[in-house]
Amino acid sequence: MEAPDLPPGEIHRPVMPAEVLELLNLKPGMTAVDSTLGLGGHSELMAKLISPGGTLLGLDRDLAAIEIARNRLKPYSSQIRIITRHTEFSRLDAVLQELQDEGEKIAIDAGLIDAGASSLQMDHAPGFSFRRNDFLDGRMNRTGSEPTVADIIATSTEQQLANILWELGDERHSRRIARALVEARTKQGPITTTGQLVQIIERAVPRSDWPTEKHVATKSMQALRVACNGEMEQLQAGVNSIIDNLIPGGRIAVISFQSQEDRIVKDIFMRRSGRTPAPSGMSIAALAMPDPGNAADLRVITRKPLLPTDAEVRENPRARSARLRGAEKI
Repeated sequence: MEAPDLPPGEIHRPVMPAEVLELLNLKPGMTAVDSTLGLGGHSELMAKLISPGGTLLGLDRDLAAIEIARNRLKPYSSQIRIITRHTEFSRLDAVLQELQDEGEKIAIDAGLIDAGASSLQMDHAPGFSFRRNDFLDGRMNRTGSEPTVADIIATSTEQQLANILWELGDERHSRRIARALVEARTKQGPITTTGQLVQIIERAVPRSDWPTEKHVATKSMQALRVACNGEMEQLQAGVNSIIDNLIPGGRIAVISFQSQEDRIVKDIFMRRSGRTPAPSGMSIAALAMPDPGNAADLRVITRKPLLPTDAEVRENPRARSARLRGAEKI
């Protein structure tokens, strides 16, 4: 897949870079995994710190992003070993096994996940943004035959669509929008473009309920994309996979952009540090209660998620909703 031409400054804005690097505590000669290679912004910073003699393993399911990242990392290829794989970050275990079968034994010192869609996808990939009227694709990996967002809208029941919008997008008008989608596809045929989807959502939500800080279709498009890519399942598997493969003293850092994502990371960190996440309605004090049934193999570094500074948000508005958590293998 050919990578699009990007403005020179577009690929130089990794989110919360200083905070990520401090959490990962990288040193020359270390092995680091960037499970969401993207445009290579975090990877470039990681490469500098593990040079010379280190190893950088980068994973991404977007071939265009991998091509851009490889070019960006070329200047470090004489100082460190760079390995990239076109795959989901939930497959880290399989990638490491494949490398071992090829004679590459890798012990991981640090791992990063930058969850959600990349800037490349939001700005250029079909079906990711309501700002462009293009095909409702929404897949991060467009080389396979997995269902698109258009397929999900076409084949899901009204209740299934409402559940997607509510559970993955926190869209309070989920039922109203789901009903409108089903009515539109019944009367007009398949909904195949972002323009069609946006118009349906705009008509479904009363004008008085439109949010002032974002477009009325933002949450719905986000939810459909998340469902299309299985992002929550990917995140849960990916975080656990990095932790499983860290050496003692190794670090993991995870950036999330949605409350559901942050909750997944928080719960995994808590469980693996020997504590039980509090069910809804339980007192906050219960969060600190150890669970004798959980064998701890993790030490949480960030009691609360780190947030981007005001200065970073001014420079990079996409960092606004970022939440960063870190932990250390014990």
